Amino acid sequence: MSKINVPQTLIKAQALASKGEGDQARALFEKVLEAFPANERARKGLRKLIEGRAKPGDVDPPQPILDALNRLYGDSQHAMLESRLAPLLTSHPRSATLWNLQGVNQAAMERWRAAETAFRKVVDLAPNYAGGHNNLGNALHALGEDEAAAVSYERAVRLDPADAGSHVNLAHTLVCLQRVEEAMERYRCALDLAPDNPDAWNGLGVHAYETSDTATAERCFRRACEINPASADYTINFGLSLLRLNRHGEAIAVLECASTLRPMSANQHGKLAEAFETLRRRTEAIKHHRLALAIDPDKQNIRTHYYHQMLQICDWSEFDEMQKLAPSLGVREEAVDPFGMLSVEDAPRRQMLRSQVYARAHVEVRAPDPWLPRKVPAQARGRLRLGYFAGDAFGHATMHLMSGVFRNHDRSAFEVTVFSYPSASLAHERDRFLRPEDAIVDIRGKSRSEAVALARSAELDIAIDLKGYTQEARLGDLAQRVAPVQVHHLAYPSSLGASFIDYIVADHVLIPPEWRDCYSESVIYMPHTYQCTDNARLLSPKVTTRADFGLPEDALVFCCFNKGYKISPQEFDIWMRLLQKLPGSVLWLLRDNEWCDGNLRREARARGVDPARLVFATTLRQGEHLARHAHADLFLDTFNVNAHTTTSDALWAGLPVVTKIGDQFAARVAASLLCAVGLPELVTRSAQEYEALILELALNPDLLASFRARLAVNRLVEPLFDTARYTADFEAGLKAAAARSADGLPPADIDVATAAATATVDA
Repeated sequence: MSKINVPQTLIKAQALASKGEGDQARALFEKVLEAFPANERARKGLRKLIEGRAKPGDVDPPQPILDALNRLYGDSQHAMLESRLAPLLTSHPRSATLWNLQGVNQAAMERWRAAETAFRKVVDLAPNYAGGHNNLGNALHALGEDEAAAVSYERAVRLDPADAGSHVNLAHTLVCLQRVEEAMERYRCALDLAPDNPDAWNGLGVHAYETSDTATAERCFRRACEINPASADYTINFGLSLLRLNRHGEAIAVLECASTLRPMSANQHGKLAEAFETLRRRTEAIKHHRLALAIDPDKQNIRTHYYHQMLQICDWSEFDEMQKLAPSLGVREEAVDPFGMLSVEDAPRRQMLRSQVYARAHVEVRAPDPWLPRKVPAQARGRLRLGYFAGDAFGHATMHLMSGVFRNHDRSAFEVTVFSYPSASLAHERDRFLRPEDAIVDIRGKSRSEAVALARSAELDIAIDLKGYTQEARLGDLAQRVAPVQVHHLAYPSSLGASFIDYIVADHVLIPPEWRDCYSESVIYMPHTYQCTDNARLLSPKVTTRADFGLPEDALVFCCFNKGYKISPQEFDIWMRLLQKLPGSVLWLLRDNEWCDGNLRREARARGVDPARLVFATTLRQGEHLARHAHADLFLDTFNVNAHTTTSDALWAGLPVVTKIGDQFAARVAASLLCAVGLPELVTRSAQEYEALILELALNPDLLASFRARLAVNRLVEPLFDTARYTADFEAGLKAAAARSADGLPPADIDVATAAATATVDA
């Protein structure tokens, strides 16, 4: 490109414009912008030229009238402005200026259809007015008509390519249309034109955050906040990125600042509440959920988070309303947190719908065309490559269950790689959970594209998700397809409802025929129980007494070490009736959080039970936790979400568990485990049976002792704690899934007992 004399070119362009020779003036302005896109004089000159051509003065009312109208708009006197505009639009029907003012005034009152009508008049009267097309795009976007909005924004950009705002608006809409790469290019164009455009920085940050490129997200959000520190959106996003980077001190300072900003929308209060959830500052989370719902009570995702936080602290003041609204939450259009709804109701069909809606909204939409190949290579039948996607599993109960499987995996048939967030004590974790030949791939801080590239480079045959819809999950990685066969197991006790997950690991107790259609995946049916255990776990040899834990030495001790969110008024009513019928008995609960303790004590008092009969257990190391079960007489399970790992803990420690079997996966886990340890008599089918059985065992010490004696034997001989047998069965299920893929067959239900028997006969 030949060099140009910018000052002389601009002087000439302005002279041509003043003579009315607009086309020639425009050509010169555009020539300057082609060489120097950020030249402010050229940009303003071009914009003035376009707007001047678009809004001819002879069809407008006199300037003093326009000034008065603009003052009304600036003072937010929208109703008065509307009444003043009505006669003027009749007397000046071809005034693009008046129609544009009508449109922005209607938009300010959120009358988007009326705004659209006005802006369509603007672009009809002034087709070269970029601002009119941009405003029309805003109205269409607000109406949810994003395809049409994108067309309007694209026209605005063509007419005024130097306007960064139109690029940003187009980018926002392209994101909604899932045209993400185009959107990112528009954000970058906006920043080339206006490096201090905070919306563009925020848009790039949101994309980076959603694709797990958190370091980039933090830089973008930080820059947006530097430009506009008064924005609640930017500040909350900045705080969330710091949280994900585990920079909690900085995050708290930023989020506390965000909580003081006003005005704040329902969505902003909701995002701030979720940040406080992550920090376990539950009452602050609840406060912002309430503020959000006061602004917009129809926000289902916010309401779901609110209910879950209320259950986390055992605040049941809105429990009846919760039960009434639950069936409508998250089952149609608005996605809600599926995990949070598990404890609200026992409804497997609706739970699958919630997972499907959530997967479409938050996981599948962010995945480009899945990677191929889609089937396991035939040669892989000899040695399958397994990739476990464990997130923070090394610090999670899931790994305590999986450790025995990792130890027993047949390395002649399987290669094992764990994609996780290992801590600084990586060597200890490897020694504890894995074999020397296994690989740990650290994906903490990796973007989605980086993590997917690492997974694909491992040439996995089967990817096994151990997180589901729980904290620090990275299902978006699997949505890209990192292996021909993808399996969901353990942490999230329900269907994922995701098209990219082929199998769920379960058993015939968890998913009986009557509920099979509530799971979108094909099922790998384990022969005894879905849950793996580790029979090498040791109980602490330290000698303790009941008094060490604040328990009475000579009274009946009921125990429930479930987290607070699993407890509902239904179970608690039963437990309090039992305490009233059994003088001196106590209920030993887990100290989940300070608010939970106080609320449960208050609920006990309201039911006529001395709050002192509730004893709260603190968190201990695993061996010590297992050992203290010896001081309890009976473990009482919860209903909608059973004790899962907690049931395994109790049974391994020799403590009988009474459960009520429900309908959904999460409500049937304890039944599966009790059947697998040979104690099906402890599974009840109604709240009445549950209460009656507990009372019978409490009043009949010999009967209770017989169950303890049976458990002491069964834990050593029954399938539940036979880790080697479980691992072999699990491997048989994986081999069967791989074989179907290798043969070019789609996923289908696999009954491992049948598959193993067939394999034995074939051999």
